[in-house]
Amino acid sequence: MNNSNKLQMDILQEEVKRLVRTEKRLYSLTQQYDKEINDYQKLNALIYMMNPVYNLDSLCKLVVDSMIKDFKFEKSMIFLNTNEVLKINNSCGFQDDEIKKISSIKIKVTKPQIVKLKKFKAALRIIDNDIQFNPITKISNWKSLFICPLISQSEHLIGILVTGYTSEKAIIYEKYASKDVTLLTNLSAHVSSTIERVDLINNIKLLEKDKYYMVGILSSGIAHEILNPLTGVKGTADYILSEIKDNPIYKNTDVREAFTIMFNQIDKIKSIVKNIRLIIYGKQRAYEMVDLYSVVNSIVETYSPRIEKKIILENNIPLDFKIYTNHSSITHILMNLISNSVESIKAGKTNGKVSIFAGGGKKKYFIKVTDNGVGIEKDNLNKIYDINFSTKNVYSGTGYGLFLVKELASKLNITIKIESEKSCGTTFSLYHGM
Repeated sequence: MNNSNKLQMDILQEEVKRLVRTEKRLYSLTQQYDKEINDYQKLNALIYMMNPVYNLDSLCKLVVDSMIKDFKFEKSMIFLNTNEVLKINNSCGFQDDEIKKISSIKIKVTKPQIVKLKKFKAALRIIDNDIQFNPITKISNWKSLFICPLISQSEHLIGILVTGYTSEKAIIYEKYASKDVTLLTNLSAHVSSTIERVDLINNIKLLEKDKYYMVGILSSGIAHEILNPLTGVKGTADYILSEIKDNPIYKNTDVREAFTIMFNQIDKIKSIVKNIRLIIYGKQRAYEMVDLYSVVNSIVETYSPRIEKKIILENNIPLDFKIYTNHSSITHILMNLISNSVESIKAGKTNGKVSIFAGGGKKKYFIKVTDNGVGIEKDNLNKIYDINFSTKNVYSGTGYGLFLVKELASKLNITIKIESEKSCGTTFSLYHGM
């Protein structure tokens, strides 16, 4: 064979090798895509099966069983958040001695890694038995472990889904690890929303004989429908602001102030919706030191441009008066009470005044909202918190405001007392720890 033929043969051999390598890569990609398509078909099937489930334990069992049967993981379990502690609800694929270990596990949600999960909302792949996830990593000899956060729409950590491999099978599926993370992240989102739905239904079932249970159903839908377009409004406003920041028009103080007011009002709407959801879902809210003077001042500044000059709003709360409570909820309560007082004055007085003052300490305090409006008839005093009661006409009010005030106050362990005299005015008093 001459040199020319040998060269051609070498080229052909290299081309054959290249084609073989390409074919192997294509086969590997085909297998990968087939698995991905198959997994998402199974995910859709699982979501379909979750829809009619109304029992939390049954839902968790369905999910962990599916992780083993359909998605071919070897072990799976779900921990749910009960009073800020993660406890096991259901597991599948574990030996008896492992189940004993699982049943004794209690994890405070304040642990750094749990907080991280709550923040990023994505499935986290744990490698080499990350010691920060003890005691979960000690249950089995994990070869590959995934911990997936279950986060509610209101940013509450519902629980975690734990799944993975303990045999050499993990090595076979190693190349699918990133796909597993994506799949589990999507699955976790669906499980979270289903748990919320089941939780809501269970809460409403407890109120089925109460006249407020329909309000819970309607409010949940309304809250959801408000938040969706509100996100679009804020996104558009953010975009417009980014586009005009370098424009001379943005130097105008009125324009900047208009944007500030718009974003503040968007945040207030979100806060109101979250408070409605708080009542419906029965979740506890985070407490913090709240500057009450600043809260009331913000409400007064919001209302002042919209009320007639004949009405005076007085913030008589001492400067730097702070209480330990939930900022959003106490703001919503005071906003409703002040609004009611303003409407009461509009209905009758030529000159009116709304005064807000407070006293006590951080955990034992009182707040009073007083007006000299038309007052409330004695026969109506025991009806004012009813969801369907209002002295306003249908275009002015629904009676929903004071119902929310009472429910939010109850969540904050605040007692409400009312004193009113027809044609003289009304005082709402809030007491905490007193």
